[in-house]
Amino acid sequence: MLPETRGTTMKLSDKTVARLPLSDDAGKPDIIYFDENLTGFGIRFRNGRATWIAQYRHNGRTRRMLLAPLDKVGADAARARAKTELAKAALGQDPQGEKIAERAKADVRLGGIINAYLEATAPGLRHNTIRGNEYYLHRLWAPLHTLPASDIGRAVIAARIRKLTADHGATTATRARAALSAVFAWAMKEGLPIEQNPVVNTNTPPQPDRATAC
Repeated sequence: MLPETRGTTMKLSDKTVARLPLSDDAGKPDIIYFDENLTGFGIRFRNGRATWIAQYRHNGRTRRMLLAPLDKVGADAARARAKTELAKAALGQDPQGEKIAERAKADVRLGGIINAYLEATAPGLRHNTIRGNEYYLHRLWAPLHTLPASDIGRAVIAARIRKLTADHGATTATRARAALSAVFAWAMKEGLPIEQNPVVNTNTPPQPDRATAC
Protein backbone atom coordinates (compact mmCIF):
# COMPACT_ATOMS: atom_id res chain seq x y z
CA MET A 1 0.00 0.00 0.00
CA LEU A 2 1.42 3.35 -1.03
CA PRO A 3 1.69 6.23 1.44
CA GLU A 4 -1.20 8.65 1.57
CA THR A 5 -1.61 10.84 -1.52
CA ARG A 6 -3.95 13.71 -2.36
CA GLY A 7 -6.43 12.91 -5.14
CA THR A 8 -6.65 16.41 -6.60
CA THR A 9 -4.14 17.77 -9.07
CA MET A 10 -2.96 21.28 -9.86
CA LYS A 11 -0.63 23.14 -12.15
CA LEU A 12 2.73 22.80 -10.48
CA SER A 13 4.87 25.90 -10.81
CA ASP A 14 7.31 27.76 -8.61
CA LYS A 15 4.44 30.02 -7.58
CA THR A 16 1.92 27.30 -6.72
CA VAL A 17 4.32 25.02 -4.83
CA ALA A 18 5.37 27.94 -2.64
CA ARG A 19 1.88 27.73 -1.11
CA LEU A 20 2.07 24.01 -0.42
CA PRO A 21 1.19 21.99 1.52
CA LEU A 22 -2.43 23.11 1.60
CA SER A 23 -3.99 23.98 4.94
CA ASP A 24 -6.24 20.89 4.78
CA ASP A 25 -3.12 18.72 4.75
CA ALA A 26 -1.40 20.30 7.74
CA GLY A 27 0.10 17.67 10.01
CA LYS A 28 0.07 14.83 7.50
CA PRO A 29 3.47 13.07 7.45
CA ASP A 30 3.39 12.11 3.76
CA ILE A 31 1.47 13.97 1.05
CA ILE A 32 1.82 14.21 -2.74
CA TYR A 33 0.40 16.75 -5.19
CA PHE A 34 0.35 15.80 -8.88
CA ASP A 35 0.61 18.06 -11.91
CA GLU A 36 -2.56 18.52 -13.95
CA ASN A 37 -0.72 18.63 -17.28
CA LEU A 38 1.99 15.97 -16.99
CA THR A 39 0.62 12.70 -15.62
CA GLY A 40 2.94 11.17 -13.04
CA PHE A 41 4.83 14.37 -12.27
CA GLY A 42 4.41 15.55 -8.71
CA ILE A 43 5.86 17.01 -5.56
CA ARG A 44 6.05 15.08 -2.30
CA PHE A 45 6.11 16.52 1.21
CA ARG A 46 7.46 14.03 3.73
CA ASN A 47 8.58 14.87 7.25
CA GLY A 48 8.96 18.52 6.31
CA ARG A 49 11.02 17.88 3.15
CA ALA A 50 9.74 18.65 -0.34
CA THR A 51 10.94 16.55 -3.29
CA TRP A 52 9.98 16.43 -6.97
CA ILE A 53 8.90 12.94 -8.07
CA ALA A 54 7.92 10.96 -11.15
CA GLN A 55 5.40 8.14 -10.64
CA TYR A 56 4.60 5.41 -13.15
CA ARG A 57 3.59 1.74 -13.48
CA HIS A 58 6.02 -1.05 -14.29
CA ASN A 59 5.07 -4.72 -14.43
CA GLY A 60 1.83 -3.98 -12.66
CA ARG A 61 3.46 -2.13 -9.76
CA THR A 62 3.57 1.55 -8.95
CA ARG A 63 7.10 2.98 -9.00
CA ARG A 64 8.01 6.35 -7.56
CA MET A 65 11.26 8.05 -8.56
CA LEU A 66 12.79 10.90 -6.58
CA LEU A 67 13.98 13.58 -9.00
CA ALA A 68 15.43 16.42 -6.89
CA PRO A 69 14.77 18.42 -3.72
CA LEU A 70 12.52 21.45 -4.14
CA ASP A 71 15.15 23.75 -2.67
CA LYS A 72 17.68 22.67 -5.31
CA VAL A 73 15.61 22.51 -8.52
CA GLY A 74 12.75 24.67 -9.81
CA ALA A 75 9.49 23.49 -11.33
CA ASP A 76 10.51 23.85 -15.00
CA ALA A 77 13.73 21.87 -14.61
CA ALA A 78 11.97 19.21 -12.56
CA ARG A 79 9.22 18.88 -15.19
CA ALA A 80 11.80 18.44 -17.94
CA ARG A 81 13.52 15.68 -15.97
CA ALA A 82 10.17 14.03 -15.25
CA LYS A 83 9.29 14.03 -18.98
CA THR A 84 12.52 12.18 -19.72
CA GLU A 85 12.00 9.53 -17.05
CA LEU A 86 8.30 9.07 -17.77
CA ALA A 87 9.08 8.64 -21.47
CA LYS A 88 11.44 5.78 -20.56
CA ALA A 89 8.69 4.20 -18.49
CA ALA A 90 6.24 4.52 -21.39
CA LEU A 91 8.68 2.48 -23.48
CA GLY A 92 8.69 -0.30 -20.89
CA GLN A 93 11.82 0.68 -19.01
CA ASP A 94 12.07 1.02 -15.22
CA PRO A 95 14.19 4.15 -14.62
CA GLN A 96 13.79 4.01 -10.83
CA GLY A 97 14.82 0.36 -10.68
CA GLU A 98 17.81 1.02 -12.94
CA LYS A 99 18.89 3.96 -10.79
CA ILE A 100 18.72 1.91 -7.59
CA ALA A 101 20.57 -1.06 -9.10
CA GLU A 102 23.36 1.14 -10.44
CA ARG A 103 23.77 2.86 -7.09
CA ALA A 104 23.89 -0.43 -5.21
CA LYS A 105 26.44 -1.94 -7.57
CA ALA A 106 28.63 1.16 -7.29
CA ASP A 107 28.64 0.98 -3.49
CA VAL A 108 28.69 -2.65 -2.34
CA ARG A 109 29.28 -1.74 1.29
CA LEU A 110 26.44 -2.73 3.57
CA GLY A 111 25.48 0.90 4.18
CA GLY A 112 25.16 1.59 0.46
CA ILE A 113 23.04 -1.49 -0.12
CA ILE A 114 20.81 -0.60 2.83
CA ASN A 115 20.21 2.84 1.34
CA ALA A 116 19.29 1.30 -2.01
CA TYR A 117 16.98 -1.22 -0.31
CA LEU A 118 15.16 1.44 1.68
CA GLU A 119 14.64 3.57 -1.43
CA ALA A 120 13.39 0.60 -3.46
CA THR A 121 10.91 -0.69 -0.88
CA ALA A 122 9.58 2.54 0.67
CA PRO A 123 6.79 3.20 -1.90
CA GLY A 124 4.97 0.02 -0.88
CA LEU A 125 5.14 0.51 2.89
CA ARG A 126 3.26 2.49 5.51
CA HIS A 127 4.94 5.50 7.09
CA ASN A 128 5.49 3.79 10.47
CA THR A 129 7.00 0.72 8.80
CA ILE A 130 9.42 2.91 6.86
CA ARG A 131 10.50 4.67 10.05
CA GLY A 132 10.98 1.34 11.80
CA ASN A 133 13.13 -0.04 8.98
CA GLU A 134 15.24 3.11 8.96
CA TYR A 135 15.81 2.80 12.71
CA TYR A 136 16.80 -0.87 12.60
CA LEU A 137 18.97 -0.63 9.50
CA HIS A 138 20.49 2.84 9.77
CA ARG A 139 21.03 2.98 13.51
CA LEU A 140 21.25 -0.52 14.94
CA TRP A 141 23.33 -2.00 12.12
CA ALA A 142 25.47 1.14 11.72
CA PRO A 143 28.70 -0.51 13.00
CA LEU A 144 28.71 -2.78 9.92
CA HIS A 145 27.87 -0.12 7.32
CA THR A 146 31.43 0.38 6.08
CA LEU A 147 32.05 -3.34 5.48
CA PRO A 148 31.65 -4.85 2.00
CA ALA A 149 28.38 -6.77 2.20
CA SER A 150 29.91 -9.85 0.59
CA ASP A 151 32.55 -10.03 3.35
CA ILE A 152 30.08 -10.05 6.23
CA GLY A 153 29.86 -13.56 7.64
CA ARG A 154 27.44 -15.32 9.96
CA ALA A 155 29.73 -14.93 12.98
CA VAL A 156 29.82 -11.14 12.59
CA ILE A 157 26.02 -10.98 12.36
CA ALA A 158 25.56 -13.30 15.34
CA ALA A 159 27.90 -11.21 17.50
CA ARG A 160 26.00 -8.05 16.65
CA ILE A 161 22.65 -9.71 17.40
CA ARG A 162 23.94 -10.69 20.86
CA LYS A 163 25.05 -7.09 21.42
CA LEU A 164 21.67 -5.74 20.33
CA THR A 165 19.89 -8.19 22.61
CA ALA A 166 21.95 -7.06 25.59
CA ASP A 167 21.56 -3.34 24.83
CA HIS A 168 18.00 -3.13 23.45
CA GLY A 169 16.22 -6.35 24.38
CA ALA A 170 15.25 -9.50 22.54
CA THR A 171 12.25 -8.05 20.71
CA THR A 172 14.19 -5.16 19.16
CA ALA A 173 17.10 -7.46 18.30
CA THR A 174 14.73 -9.90 16.60
CA ARG A 175 13.20 -7.14 14.49
CA ALA A 176 16.63 -5.79 13.57
CA ARG A 177 17.69 -9.31 12.55
CA ALA A 178 14.62 -9.69 10.32
CA ALA A 179 15.17 -6.27 8.72
CA LEU A 180 18.78 -7.09 7.82
CA SER A 181 17.83 -10.51 6.47
CA ALA A 182 15.33 -8.80 4.16
CA VAL A 183 18.11 -6.51 2.87
CA PHE A 184 20.36 -9.43 1.94
CA ALA A 185 17.49 -11.35 0.34
CA TRP A 186 16.58 -8.29 -1.75
CA ALA A 187 20.19 -7.66 -2.77
CA MET A 188 20.66 -11.24 -3.98
CA LYS A 189 17.49 -11.03 -6.08
CA GLU A 190 18.80 -7.77 -7.59
CA GLY A 191 21.89 -9.64 -8.79
CA LEU A 192 24.33 -7.84 -6.51
CA PRO A 193 27.64 -9.59 -5.76
CA ILE A 194 26.40 -11.42 -2.65
CA GLU A 195 26.45 -15.21 -2.68
CA GLN A 196 24.47 -15.91 0.48
CA ASN A 197 22.38 -14.36 3.21
CA PRO A 198 24.61 -14.41 6.32
CA VAL A 199 21.64 -13.77 8.60
CA VAL A 200 20.16 -17.18 7.79
CA ASN A 201 21.01 -19.78 10.45
CA THR A 202 21.94 -17.22 13.07
CA ASN A 203 20.06 -17.66 16.32
CA THR A 204 16.92 -15.68 16.93
CA PRO A 205 17.19 -13.92 20.31
CA PRO A 206 15.31 -15.90 22.98
CA GLN A 207 12.08 -14.19 23.89
CA PRO A 208 11.24 -13.78 27.59
CA ASP A 209 8.67 -16.20 28.93
CA ARG A 210 5.44 -14.21 29.30
CA ALA A 211 4.26 -16.16 32.33
CA THR A 212 7.59 -15.75 34.08
CA ALA A 213 7.75 -12.05 33.24
CA CYS A 214 4.33 -11.51 34.80
